[in-house]
Amino acid sequence: MGMPVLTVDDLPALTTGLNGVPPASVVELTPEIGAAPEGLWGKVPVRIGFGLLVMVVVGLMTWLITDGLGSATAPPRTAVDGLGIFAVFFVAALAVERLLEPLTMLDRKKPALEETAKDEQKKAVAAIRGLGAGVATAAAAQEQLGVAADAAAATEVWSTYRAVALWGLASILGALAAAMLNLHLLKTAGIQTPSLYLEILATGLIIGAGTKPLHELNKLVTTKTPSTGK
Repeated sequence: MGMPVLTVDDLPALTTGLNGVPPASVVELTPEIGAAPEGLWGKVPVRIGFGLLVMVVVGLMTWLITDGLGSATAPPRTAVDGLGIFAVFFVAALAVERLLEPLTMLDRKKPALEETAKDEQKKAVAAIRGLGAGVATAAAAQEQLGVAADAAAATEVWSTYRAVALWGLASILGALAAAMLNLHLLKTAGIQTPSLYLEILATGLIIGAGTKPLHELNKLVTTKTPSTGK
């Protein structure tokens, strides 16, 4: 997640008890707080385009995986003692999460952006306090607020792209696991699909979403149906 950005509501707390802060100066500072200018990669259409591109790649890779490794039938699954019927899918999702962990550790850019955003926000707070103490000008405080907002926005933009890219990779790995291990989650849940591709795609997306959704799904099913285990 990105670093929090100073908002208009932060101003009263920052200036309370400080002398020499004319109300007009505070009003002049508020328009730019939290409204950092965005570069090309920060614009909403570009973000949406990147998300759609990742979705297309996931769909295409799933089709190739299904065509090369998919099996039209999946054996009925029986819950092992102490485990739910979706345990195997939970294990697959857990394996994908652990597999992607080293990739997130290799990302040195996000921690650097977060540290920069934190430092710039501290400087922005100091600039507002300096304005109240009469040792800083409104223009200097305004400029620092803009820099802090830019740094926070840069962190948020990078976090967005990273999250989408990791989701796409996790979904592709989930589809690969579904095809290689003959995991058909929808069929296991009693849902019939018109094609094997949709089965593998859905299973891959669900595995790629992580362990939490599968855990909730397993709880929902096991509370409504008796266990088939011995």
